[in-house]
Amino acid sequence: MTFEPLTKERKNYLESRFDGIYDFVEQIGVGSFSNVYRAYLRGIGDDDENNNDSTTLAIKLLKPSSHPTRVSTEIEILELANGHETISELLMYHQEPDGLCAIVMTYFDNVPYDWYYSKLNLCQIKWYMTSLLRGLEFLQELKVVHRDVKPANFLFNPRTGEGRLIDFGLSELNRKHDSKDGGDSRQCRCINMTRVCSVCLSKPKQQVDRGGTAGFRAPEILMKYPKYDGQIDVFAAGICMLSILTRRYPYFPKSDDFDALSLMIHVLGVNQMKEAATAMGKVFCSSLKEPAVVDFNDLVQEQRLNSFIDARVAEEDELGTDEGIYSDTSYGRSPVVEDDTNSLEWVAAVHMLEGLLAPNPHKRLRPAEALQHDFITS
Repeated sequence: MTFEPLTKERKNYLESRFDGIYDFVEQIGVGSFSNVYRAYLRGIGDDDENNNDSTTLAIKLLKPSSHPTRVSTEIEILELANGHETISELLMYHQEPDGLCAIVMTYFDNVPYDWYYSKLNLCQIKWYMTSLLRGLEFLQELKVVHRDVKPANFLFNPRTGEGRLIDFGLSELNRKHDSKDGGDSRQCRCINMTRVCSVCLSKPKQQVDRGGTAGFRAPEILMKYPKYDGQIDVFAAGICMLSILTRRYPYFPKSDDFDALSLMIHVLGVNQMKEAATAMGKVFCSSLKEPAVVDFNDLVQEQRLNSFIDARVAEEDELGTDEGIYSDTSYGRSPVVEDDTNSLEWVAAVHMLEGLLAPNPHKRLRPAEALQHDFITS
């Protein structure tokens, strides 16, 4: 990534806060609760002949508005991860008396999502999903729910096929994975009625921390299912894959929960949403005139095909030299995007995607299952 260098004043301020032990170079990330900087330990910088990515640091400065729980959760998860291949290694952290908190991690050289999501071929999409799913598999082994999986929180390098999950401030540790309990099974009697029945009135109010980012929330969150687990991260990974396959970002626009559910109906069909609701002890009612069943392959294929003309023009404009990230020497293929929707690999990709986006969390592919899918292993 390349960002504007820091102003001299900002650079001096940051370095003085840490007694000059870090050489701050540039800001590489901006979020609601933190800013991230690329830096070096003093004496190991751009001019050092031994400098490489292993000596480069990513320093995350938490803003004063960050809740202490966010900070402690992120540090605890990074410590548990212990430098896993899909999670940046925690090197140290600073906690100052005035509230300044800094998390120091290994730096990962990624490419901004906007630069590549509309240009990846199926092989590169396989790399992307393999790395992301490995990260989610590892988190589920740790009993960690990330709760905010999205492109901005999964750094990826198309040159190497490697990726890193970041930002664990919203994550949950040791959440029970017992979501097969469907809850209250009593039959509601007020569907399409003007009054609320006694069954619904007697049910306790369900409060579920929505978390996450609009457009990536799983049906469990939108339907306020309190017993969600790490499968919400799998659904969000499916949205990332859907965005890349169709070359549309964001795929689902920001909206409230009801609008988000209606958009999902258009893609996944009414029947699947009703089945998911039943599995969670809910009743799903919709007056929308949407199809009961959607031909998922046709939908995704049409959207990918519609993007080819624009993708060709954009790609040809970007590839002026052999240094482009999609050059022949980098990937052994023509830089011009070709129609790949008639291949067996495409069929496998859409089949896996459909499994990742299953509205019913009990039928949704788990990361370990997805990693054994033909699209990944072939």
